Amino acid sequence: MEGNKKRGYQEYLMMAGLAAGIVFVWTLFSVYCKNVQMQRDISDAVIRFHVIANSDSKEDQRIKYQVRDRILGRVQSAMERAQTKEEAEEILSAQLAAITEEANQILLEEGADYQAEAVLEHTKFPVKTYGDLTFPAGEYEAVRVVLGTGKGHNWWCVMFPTLCLVDGTCEKVPKQSKKKLKKALTKKEYHSLLKEEGGVLYEYRFRLEELFLEIFS
Repeated sequence: MEGNKKRGYQEYLMMAGLAAGIVFVWTLFSVYCKNVQMQRDISDAVIRFHVIANSDSKEDQRIKYQVRDRILGRVQSAMERAQTKEEAEEILSAQLAAITEEANQILLEEGADYQAEAVLEHTKFPVKTYGDLTFPAGEYEAVRVVLGTGKGHNWWCVMFPTLCLVDGTCEKVPKQSKKKLKKALTKKEYHSLLKEEGGVLYEYRFRLEELFLEIFS
């Protein structure tokens, strides 16, 4: 009799543990789905800028920042005039050849023995903070400037709305850019980016997505 009670208790614990595990996995899955959709909605509103250095040598990294500054200076006024992502895409698509030429001119001036290429395409980005805005990891449309082999550390920011054109550090986000971003997103999506208004919580939820993927891999 005592043995039967013990086995029954063990079975109860196993069933309770299984139920708790199912609830935990389902919660992770629900959070994952919501975050994926939120990330897609956010990415639909922005265009990012990505400069990939030829290598991690000090010289190649220095050249990377030279290219960054010159190209940002070139497109800043045009990006400030763009009111929608579609307008920004048209402007940037028309300027890709000129951006490539500008980058190659800098490489020539710096005596680099490699070339540059600029493309507008979708690529993956990690979680990144610009001023008081934290963007979730995921796939975004971006202007990518690949220098040489593109095997060095990269630098990225948000090109539209112009969150990083005031200075290369992206420590201060222009108010006008925030207005454009706020207009393009839902209230919940925009607030998810603000650290002081819940962005830290959302960043934690984005980390849960990574945990969910690790579990099922």
